[in-house]
Amino acid sequence: MSVVAFHAFPAFLPGGFVGVDVFFVISGFLITGILLKEHATGTFSVMRFYERRVRRFFPALSVVLVATVLGAFAFGYPSTVASMAKHGAAGRVLGHQRRSLARGWLLDTGSHLKPLLHLWSLGVEEQFYLVWPLLLAAVVRPWCPALRCSPVERLVAVGKRVVLVIDVPELPFEPKHCFVRPRIRLAEQHCRVSASEVAFRQSAIRAIIADIAAMHPTTVAVADPTAVLCDLDFCGAGTAVAPTYRDSHHLSLHGSVIAAKVILQAERRLLP
Repeated sequence: MSVVAFHAFPAFLPGGFVGVDVFFVISGFLITGILLKEHATGTFSVMRFYERRVRRFFPALSVVLVATVLGAFAFGYPSTVASMAKHGAAGRVLGHQRRSLARGWLLDTGSHLKPLLHLWSLGVEEQFYLVWPLLLAAVVRPWCPALRCSPVERLVAVGKRVVLVIDVPELPFEPKHCFVRPRIRLAEQHCRVSASEVAFRQSAIRAIIADIAAMHPTTVAVADPTAVLCDLDFCGAGTAVAPTYRDSHHLSLHGSVIAAKVILQAERRLLP
């Protein structure tokens, strides 16, 4: 609004052009935040970034250029049409601001006769978009641990292999009551929990872990002790050999050995 007010009423708001600088700062801040977030999640793609920029700017820019040139033929002087076409071409190749500065278009008295003069700011912004993602990628990748990258991204960035372990299910009962000798009561209803209920409680974290593993298929593996501690229908407190849980939240020695074997198997899948 300050820029519009400056052009409409220059005496009323002589410093309104500062709004362009404010826009550049906000745009750079937002774009940098988006790029850092994509680097942190491992989803950054240079081509996808440029594609988003083209889809955002070029349709509207094409309409402006075509409408302006047609308007020049209909209402302007023939001698100005060729000059306007040059300005439009300059905007297309994102070099309009260089041409403007070279000829003094930003300050000369004929600026009000140049309807494409505003493309200089778009040229500056788009050239920033061409350079900044590549420069940021060159800085972020080697120094990812110094930025707000995820722990997995930090480890992968320095060449580590990662095993993500899905937590064992919590039991809604006390396991010690299920091992009353001489009779083990594992099969009783209050000594087991439905496997479908466990899957529902773990669905959110499983989805996150699956996404992370999919981003790094050769460096991140998933270990799921639940698949061994539970069968298709129920999760219990132990096997016929020994208890797998020390209490409702922690594994026993026997259960820890079972979980450790699952983790080692996942680690072996990452070995070359």
